[in-house]
Amino acid sequence: MARARALEPNLPERCQRQAEIQLAVDFDWAGATETLRQARQLAPADPDLLVLASQLARSQGELQTANDLLRQAVALDPVKPAALAVLAFNLVLTRHFEEARELYRPGPGSESDYSWAYAGPGLGYLLDGKYDRR
Repeated sequence: MARARALEPNLPERCQRQAEIQLAVDFDWAGATETLRQARQLAPADPDLLVLASQLARSQGELQTANDLLRQAVALDPVKPAALAVLAFNLVLTRHFEEARELYRPGPGSESDYSWAYAGPGLGYLLDGKYDRR
């Protein structure tokens, strides 16, 4: 990472990868926060950076901030599977079950054979106390 930083310090993709490592491997919230701040200055309309920033917010217990960031990512790229899936999961965590179920429903022409298309709504029903959904 140090070599990439030396070669191109202002590349948003480099910042994104560094923040991913800081967040998921090093658990360096302060470092990830600063790296994402830099990355978002370089590419403010990048939905991938917004998804990553939402994961950092969720890691710090800021669930509403995470949902807001994900809504921005979805607004920028309405068919981005990662943003939609993470938003749906966060909505379940924040007990917005109906909205989450809508996002988990596959749209026309979408790939409905992914595991969270079934597990996500199931988790939502379970947390909502609706166990008998036949």
